[in-house]
Amino acid sequence: MHKMARDTRIAWRKGVSYILDRLLGIKNAELIASDFVNQIGGKHDSPVRHVRVATETADYSIHDLGDGVFASLVMLMPLFLSWNQRRMFFIEEPETHLHPGLQREFVETLCDADFGRADHIIYISTHSPIILDALAERARGDLSILRVDKAEGAPGVSSRHTIRQLPGPTVETLERIGATANALLARSMILVEGPSDVRYVRSLIELEASSHHGELGSQETRVLAPIEGRDYAIFTYGGSLLGDLLKRGGDGVDPNSLPSLGHYILVLADEDMGKESRHNDFRRIVAPYGGRFRYVTTGEAIEVENLFDAGVWRKLFPQVHSEKWKTPKRDFDDALLARVRLGSVADHVYEGMELCPEGGKTLKPGEKTAAAAKFADLVRAKDISWNDIGPRAQAFARAIREFLDFVMNKSRAQRPSLTRSQGVLRAQR
Repeated sequence: MHKMARDTRIAWRKGVSYILDRLLGIKNAELIASDFVNQIGGKHDSPVRHVRVATETADYSIHDLGDGVFASLVMLMPLFLSWNQRRMFFIEEPETHLHPGLQREFVETLCDADFGRADHIIYISTHSPIILDALAERARGDLSILRVDKAEGAPGVSSRHTIRQLPGPTVETLERIGATANALLARSMILVEGPSDVRYVRSLIELEASSHHGELGSQETRVLAPIEGRDYAIFTYGGSLLGDLLKRGGDGVDPNSLPSLGHYILVLADEDMGKESRHNDFRRIVAPYGGRFRYVTTGEAIEVENLFDAGVWRKLFPQVHSEKWKTPKRDFDDALLARVRLGSVADHVYEGMELCPEGGKTLKPGEKTAAAAKFADLVRAKDISWNDIGPRAQAFARAIREFLDFVMNKSRAQRPSLTRSQGVLRAQR
């Protein structure tokens, strides 16, 4: 018994020293218990046992470390002390009170081979994208991700929960589209072709919400509109990559494809020219998934930028490139704007050049992103309204909102407070 107590004390010293070194860079630290006396109103109270942190050069209260570090000690020490036993641990929201930088270090400590040698199974519930991404990166081969949803029960019946494990290649599939595991914390994913499309889609969601919930930025609009990060997350994909991500194997869904994620997904694609058969193939692929997985193109417009009416581009072009696009030589034409890419439209309007009949050239990458950023600024400044963007852009925005309403209605039926993702780490050490 005496030897066991001594071994436990040694293990405690090693564990505390290791954890504080990893989290705060405090070397050779140990916890000590000391008595101190409170003096209140001139009378001495009974001695109180107090825990302090001692190093070679300092001695201070454990509470001076901060609530997050204190909580990390409480969560990590049981794992460290169980280094020679295989156990199951449950950790509830380790991000609470923990600085974002220390959240990643918490995961690094948990996964470090020097931290222990037991083959523990650790369940972690989290709302932190940092912890979820760190787990996906650090424990790739030993990680399972579960979704826990609260199902609506009958009146008077206690609520029930459904638990669903996401397929094994989930993290790898997300990485192929440039997304991270924290995408699973949002209720849905919206995939767009490029960075400028991200800005346009955000602004269209805001404008559409203002069209029937009140003025943009009003309290009612903020409450009823979809919220990025909760209701949706936007990511980009390479156009040529989409076919590979939507592929189906001979026996059904490929385990590395987007449908395998089991998530609500909206893919937005440029219509382009001569790609009707490709779009139809993708629509057939997503059709069996109903509203959960949708594929929407820009329709009459060749690219997302071409959705907007002439009035929008009369405002945008001079602000994006004031020297080059200051004085138009020709007026904009709404019909041409739909069919001809914006680079050729600019040459036609400002340089007087003839339009290319086969779609023309697009804007340069810097001009595309600058135009999207300026569009977002003008929307926020209320210099571009829902009525200004025109029927093509309005139809596109309504298709996005229809998807998000479907997602939010499903979520309300399940009545989750937030979408919760749980990372399950099987630490092989």
